Amino acid sequence: MKRTILFLALVACGTPQPPKEELVAVAEKFYGAFNAGNKQQFLDLTAEGFTDHMTSPRPDDGGKGGIAYAVEAFKQGYPDLKITIDRTWQDDSTLTVFTRVTGTNTGPLFGQMPTGKSVSFSTIDVLGIEGGKLKDLWHIEQQQQMWDQLKQ
Repeated sequence: MKRTILFLALVACGTPQPPKEELVAVAEKFYGAFNAGNKQQFLDLTAEGFTDHMTSPRPDDGGKGGIAYAVEAFKQGYPDLKITIDRTWQDDSTLTVFTRVTGTNTGPLFGQMPTGKSVSFSTIDVLGIEGGKLKDLWHIEQQQQMWDQLKQ
């Protein structure tokens, strides 16, 4: 009887939401990979079946290669790259993150010569996290803001 009640309680309540601190820890590792320019750290953080929902068309690797390339490319273009988390919101195992990206463009960036100029722009990322790994990623960067600052 007790097992039946426990089972019914678990079914009625659903899967418990992971603590926000666990999700933020994964987010900090994700942004830490960018700050360090460490694509292997990013790849180690991704779950099997990872999907970058903003890649179009999506490569066979779910977008891992594109993000791994961006990890290295941003660090090359901005050796002092710093991504900081401004705010987070949790919904079940999904974390929405507002960040601030800063750096000085002293290296080549996506084929462009360095400008020596500093940038500061924001991003909004939605991280789907499963078992301590990054499973899904949606991201919006203020890239136009970045390119405008590099042109000034």
